[in-house]
Amino acid sequence: MRFIVAILFFVSGFAALGSQIVWSKLFAAGLGHEIPSVLATVSALFFGMAGGACWMDRATARTMRPDRVFALLECVIGIWGVVSTFLIPEANRLALKLIGLDPSALRHWLIAFLIPCLALLPATFAMGATFPAMYKFVYTSSTNRRVIGGIYAANTFGAVAGVLFTTFILLPGISLPKGLFVCAALNLGVAAVMLFLPNGRRADREPDRNGESVDRKSASELFALGLLGIGFELWGTRMLSQVLENTIYTYATILAVFLAGLSAGAAFFQWFRRN
Repeated sequence: MRFIVAILFFVSGFAALGSQIVWSKLFAAGLGHEIPSVLATVSALFFGMAGGACWMDRATARTMRPDRVFALLECVIGIWGVVSTFLIPEANRLALKLIGLDPSALRHWLIAFLIPCLALLPATFAMGATFPAMYKFVYTSSTNRRVIGGIYAANTFGAVAGVLFTTFILLPGISLPKGLFVCAALNLGVAAVMLFLPNGRRADREPDRNGESVDRKSASELFALGLLGIGFELWGTRMLSQVLENTIYTYATILAVFLAGLSAGAAFFQWFRRN
């Protein structure tokens, strides 16, 4: 059971970061270059995920079937992935119109952030909400109550595979819309398996959050860690762009290394707390 759930969350991470890579390349047509589109898509992705995670974390108290909630969220991600293949070209035309021929840096980057953020919000919001939903499902279905590290490691390792496979194998062989269709099919497949997963049961009690609540000080520290982490990632991207060229391949390489480290750290944390 736990192995199947880990595989599902792995595939969910694979599809999420695979979609991000495709979205970045699609938005490049409207934002003028791959790197601005990458930065804009990353910002939009994390903005939506933060909102989705915050909302779902508060909603878990009212969620008696987190497995069904997770399946619904995966459906939203998959469906919006398909919708985005038709929406992003229109968003690119709007971005080009709003940016104009000689925009200021502030105007350019503001539009570059807002357009992807709004266009992708349903999918990114649902992506963020999947983690609290999966956490509650695994917690209530497992005898081991310390599950955060494990599910985070599975999801993040899937993201590593999604970045590398999509960038270097999938997209060179098929069109960008077809790449999104592949990722959407994976999301819908995860949803279908989750709905028919055996031994799924009602979450009749809340996860014990003793020692896991986040006060203002801890939230500030986590915010700073996130800021520094992504800052170092983007700094590394800019540095390596001098060698690997300023393209999506530079970003994909750095992102894969960054996520691999996060996955390894989460897996070690899970093992350490067990022992």
